[in-house]
Amino acid sequence: LIREAVAVQGEENALDEEMRILYVALTRAKRQLTITAAKGGPRAQSCADFLKETALRGKYPHTRLFLEGESYAEWLLLACPGQPVTVVRSRAPAAAAPLCGAAGKIKKESSPVPERILAERLAYRYPGEAVASLPAKLSVSRLYPGILDDDAEELIRSEKAGFDRLPLFMQDRLEADGAERGTATHLFMQFCDFQKVAATGVDREIERLVKEAFLTPGIAGLILRDRLKRFFAGPLFQKILSAKKVLREERFNVRMPAAEFTLDPARAAVYEDETILVQGVIDCLLVEEDGGLVLIDYKTDRTPADRKAAESLLRKRYTVQLSYYRRAIEKLYGAKVRKTWIYSFFLNDVVEIR
Repeated sequence: LIREAVAVQGEENALDEEMRILYVALTRAKRQLTITAAKGGPRAQSCADFLKETALRGKYPHTRLFLEGESYAEWLLLACPGQPVTVVRSRAPAAAAPLCGAAGKIKKESSPVPERILAERLAYRYPGEAVASLPAKLSVSRLYPGILDDDAEELIRSEKAGFDRLPLFMQDRLEADGAERGTATHLFMQFCDFQKVAATGVDREIERLVKEAFLTPGIAGLILRDRLKRFFAGPLFQKILSAKKVLREERFNVRMPAAEFTLDPARAAVYEDETILVQGVIDCLLVEEDGGLVLIDYKTDRTPADRKAAESLLRKRYTVQLSYYRRAIEKLYGAKVRKTWIYSFFLNDVVEIR
């Protein structure tokens, strides 16, 4: 129904525009206006017949009758009730010259297109083909320096939403694997009230979020509660509470030079003046008292027990991604990001990204 309503509104808008065009044409005459018209269309009847028919149906002169008009002539007749109409029967125009001869065969051109020109036309390539294949938008989590060197169709297809599974808010039971537990923990960090957690604890805040339908019971059962309790008892949470301003789940859309996302010099030259809309979501951004910015990204990845190996793994996975986050923030807020931190729930500690 919504689609049909939009279609009807679009059609009415188009007719309104045609009426404006007709108005401009009719208001240019100074002394006399002569209008000619030829009636065609699916009704195959004269304009006068159309006017008579609509009057007999009792619909005239309702304004919505204009929506049934098939030509400017019908509109004009509807706008002039009771005025005499002269219908002049004229000789039908001469038929166009046939394309086929007496035998029904298509006539050949007297001078066929030279083979060389035909080959040039068939071999024509659109000059902006490389630019036309650029995706309009990409998620920041998928960006890396050579992403535009990949197959364009595959790249665009991978950006489309998948509908092969129910969204989280509709799932009462989730698979208890690491990824789902990480997703559930992220959802808690997205919706929880930091002040309430500080006052009543993680478990009470989970109960509140379930009661108020921010989380389903199934999702609540997968949250990594022990790791969250360590986070809220640690120094990073205290720093968050003391910040001048805390921005959570901060969504952004920024344009970045397309040439930065190809390793091919020829492509980079073609993309020199092109940009790509990059979108993303920042887990947490702190604005300190002096205006400095601190970017925090939560990670629930399982990492090696060795601290150095764990830090190396996290930096390898996320340094490029967070560099794009940092650039987006600096562009949006006009200030430098002083620190970029990954908080690893597995390590229960901060890993700084330089």
